[in-house]
Amino acid sequence: MSGSTGSITRQKPGALSRKCQRMGSPDPDRRELLRGATHVSIEPKVFDLLAYLVENRERVVTKEDLIVAIWGGRIVSDSALTTRLNAARTAIGDSGQEQRLIKTLLRKGAAL
Repeated sequence: MSGSTGSITRQKPGALSRKCQRMGSPDPDRRELLRGATHVSIEPKVFDLLAYLVENRERVVTKEDLIVAIWGGRIVSDSALTTRLNAARTAIGDSGQEQRLIKTLLRKGAAL
């Protein structure tokens, strides 16, 4: 996965909740993202990736974690993973340049 270097710092209580509110929340029953009153359509793997990041928001998620959780351990190219990660960012109003919500940590993984 490409991205910037950095480290995850402990956030103040409530900071992560505010971050999740800004990005919207995945609705697992309907398998769609809700941003305010707007339903954002995203492909199934992108939804699964976003939901997994939200569920594991207290830690850095490794590439291997994502491959096992989202693709069932199948071989996945870095390009496919990066494409889905960028689609998840776009769905929540983030970008690979800004990385305000989903951060990529070089040689470590991704974090929300």
